[in-house]
Amino acid sequence: MFFSLCCLGQTNFKLTGKVVDETHQPLIGTSVLIEGTSYGVATDNNGFFSISGESQNENIKVKISFIGYKEIIESVPLKGNLDLGVIQMMPDYLSMDEILVTGTFNKASKLESSVAVTTLNKAFIKTRQQRGTGDLLLAVPGTYVDNSAGEVDARIFPRGMAAGSSTGTGFRYVSLQEDGLPIMNTLLGFAQVDMFHRYDATVERVEALRGGSTSVSSANSPGGIFNFISRQGSKDFTGELTFKGGLQGSERTYSRIDFNANGPLGKTFFYNIGGFYRHDEGARDLPFTANKGGQAKGNLLKTFKNGFVKVYGKFLQDRVTSFQYLPIRNIETAIPFEGFDLNKSALFPELKTTLPNLSEPGTDLKNPPQRNFDARDLIAAQNYSLGIEFEFDLFDNWTINNKARYSYFNQDYHQFAGNIMIPVNGVLSQGARELFPEADSLGNPVYQFYNHYDAVSGELLFRNSPDPTQNVNSIGDFLMAFAAVDLENESYDFSDLLTFSKEGERNQFTAGIYLAKNTTDIYWSADAILTTFEATPRLVYSTHPNPNFGDYKLTQIFPEVRGELVDQELLEITDEDGVLAYSSTAFTRMNMDTEVASIFFNNVYELTSSLSIDAGLRLESIRHKGEKSGFDRALTGRNLEELALFGRRNPETGELEVAYNENGQPDLFKTISGAIPYGLDGDYTTLSDYAASYNNGTIYSFNFRYNYWTGSAGANYKLNSHSAVYSRLSRGIKVPDMDFYAQNFINREVQKGAKEEIIQVEAGYKFNLPFLSLFATGFYSKLNNVPYQVRVNSGAGLSYFTPTTFNESRTIGFELESFMHLSKSFSIRSNLTLQDPRWLSFTMYNDGRLPTDRNELDPNGQPYDWQFAEVIETFENTIVRDVPRVVLDITPHFRYKKAALFFNWRYTGKRAYNNRNAAFASAYSVFNVGGSLSLTKKMLFSANCRNLFNSSGLLNFADLVGLGVTREAITSENLKNYEANGIPIFARPILPRMVTASLTYKI
Repeated sequence: MFFSLCCLGQTNFKLTGKVVDETHQPLIGTSVLIEGTSYGVATDNNGFFSISGESQNENIKVKISFIGYKEIIESVPLKGNLDLGVIQMMPDYLSMDEILVTGTFNKASKLESSVAVTTLNKAFIKTRQQRGTGDLLLAVPGTYVDNSAGEVDARIFPRGMAAGSSTGTGFRYVSLQEDGLPIMNTLLGFAQVDMFHRYDATVERVEALRGGSTSVSSANSPGGIFNFISRQGSKDFTGELTFKGGLQGSERTYSRIDFNANGPLGKTFFYNIGGFYRHDEGARDLPFTANKGGQAKGNLLKTFKNGFVKVYGKFLQDRVTSFQYLPIRNIETAIPFEGFDLNKSALFPELKTTLPNLSEPGTDLKNPPQRNFDARDLIAAQNYSLGIEFEFDLFDNWTINNKARYSYFNQDYHQFAGNIMIPVNGVLSQGARELFPEADSLGNPVYQFYNHYDAVSGELLFRNSPDPTQNVNSIGDFLMAFAAVDLENESYDFSDLLTFSKEGERNQFTAGIYLAKNTTDIYWSADAILTTFEATPRLVYSTHPNPNFGDYKLTQIFPEVRGELVDQELLEITDEDGVLAYSSTAFTRMNMDTEVASIFFNNVYELTSSLSIDAGLRLESIRHKGEKSGFDRALTGRNLEELALFGRRNPETGELEVAYNENGQPDLFKTISGAIPYGLDGDYTTLSDYAASYNNGTIYSFNFRYNYWTGSAGANYKLNSHSAVYSRLSRGIKVPDMDFYAQNFINREVQKGAKEEIIQVEAGYKFNLPFLSLFATGFYSKLNNVPYQVRVNSGAGLSYFTPTTFNESRTIGFELESFMHLSKSFSIRSNLTLQDPRWLSFTMYNDGRLPTDRNELDPNGQPYDWQFAEVIETFENTIVRDVPRVVLDITPHFRYKKAALFFNWRYTGKRAYNNRNAAFASAYSVFNVGGSLSLTKKMLFSANCRNLFNSSGLLNFADLVGLGVTREAITSENLKNYEANGIPIFARPILPRMVTASLTYKI
């Protein structure tokens, strides 16, 4: 009887409907639940759902949720069969209710966590036209991104943290991750980590965690974590295929195809696979294709009642370009030099040649092996990765999770750097005066009479001859000297992150171990080349009359020179391909192991239902072990005293040595140990081989260990169900990466680096309602012991680093991100960063002179090295260079039925040219526009225009100006003189307009 009465109270129902996104495309896999019951389904491949059941209530609450979209909860009456029709979900670009997986130790949403994090989900990413990783990270407040190099080689400055060294790598203070593990466990300046990472359709979302909590949750990265989280398989098969094409710059083409597919292989076995391929001529006028290649990624997921196991892999094979600097006349107005266009020019000579490979000790220098340099090879990058992750619930609420990945990286790098301006009638410059000093003193016209030819076509470009009627000049007043950078980097990388967590009634405790090892082998060689000074530079073959021949015969100067050498009419300043000096501007041969061992602990405790506190501690040990080769130079016609002091040592005594004549001057033709008379080929009339660097067999070994602790504590207080406040205090440490050892210690013992200390304080307010979400954070960061040094050109074909100074900076700032649904058809997303990054104390060595007293100690109590300048300067309260004080990004979205349209305005404030604040680059704005149209339920058309008005803005400046002087040495008065006298400053501008259209087909 009782059972019958209960049954009479039940109402049968059937609920149906369709869920679509903001473009009316089906949202596959959307969760549809009836609250308070066990009834629930996921939408099918067409976005449809159907739920049948029984209920005693007159109304039921339907909860519809999908990652990246605003959750919908509606009360509907029970009327038997009820069709809810088409339900359109709106993007939740702030993802306030989404559970975080990056850098946190408890399963909680943004509203419940005491961290500052931005989520870039698929809904948001679809509206962006990102060229690469850096472009996508532009959307993260508090993080300034310099993406002027193109698809790769971005520079990231979190909360005003700018590397003290000019050679600092772009991701110095942050960790770029895939699925919770660092892509690489060390940083190398040329092998930037983003060169081995590409965004494609396999990415589910990006979690960008900034601030102090990363000091505990990630190794050696106190500034932030950017975690690219991959899609994984689902119960229903889904797939998408996108074709994209467009034009950029001066109508250079861009084409790309992305794909992703996932589904079941069984009831508890799932897969996801995807990738991309693209062919990109480049944003600027290169003589070749800029970016070409692609990647494939996939994972297999096996679920169990108490956990899962996932295996994943990646295969990347790509060729990309990092755009270089362009000459400008004025920093504040961004006026380009005559003949150059900031939206088109690229300064990439088309060099293809064979050069001596002098990387191995014992090489036959008269007949060395060869290496090929072809500018069309670009930056060839390979990344093969294989990983596994598992997680299981254990006894008594304990959970174990382990992530492990092994990666192989290979990089073959052919690019150009440097920007030394040379008068067309002064190519030999200081080197000539060292080679022929007596000729100079006799007033001989040896420095005047040049012949410059196009090295490819043979066309005579310039001639200055004793007969003025024979003179030719079609290239102006200047030539340029570049470094043709030829690098080989090979790396093996392993990471393992093991965590144990226990969830109690009011607290969650986590303990973990992180172990990693990276082994890298590098060979760097940079060859000086000579080109015309024009937007599309031509390689120059240059000759000069031989002072020992004919009218210029000066054999009395060189009594050692006799016979056939005197009968050669010309000196060849470059070789026939335009190479000015083999391996002269850089030579590095090094292998190094980086080993990381960390243990960490964190506890989150709920004091009340509204207040939670957390505290964490990380103990870390990083070991750097390796060998770096010394080198000599086959240099006899230059200043041998400088050569000897640069590092030439007697192999028996180990002493620096140089030969002097009776006047106390270096004897130009008495060679010291290791030098080769007249260069590699034994012919003093060919100059390109004089300065060739070669491995001399000397090994400088090093083995350093850095031990330190980091910590962080925070609190989060929920004011109500839709708002909260939080605060956090942290101490982080940054120790050197591989780049520190590779760039420094030229022919001398390798020394241990310094530990930078980063103190951060932050507090924020979070608010989330269906029509408005916002996240506001105020922060203070202080960097202690920040190392600074800069590479200096000695003026004789050699370069060196100034001594390291250690400095202090601080940044006070405010971050705001918000998303407003003003109506169902109109919304606005905005980001704002206000910051004041300043040097509390900044000390530098200015380049220019040798110390007069070689026994003098520097400010750190260390002996001066021969090449280090004695001019020491200190600045206080100057603004940190390159970092803007204001960045504003506003994006209104308009939607009407199956169409969507967005506009984007991004404003970037002034940036300091150097740390002495000699000038400020002007603020600039970039406007972007795009839209989409749902053609069918499975087909979406999209179009985007980036930098709509071809705005100009300067993001980065070369460390050397046109004269080869470091930018830190430049004063405001220098800049005025340079502009008045036509001497360029070199800068890297933002990229030009890019227009694309794409068609996406959902399977």
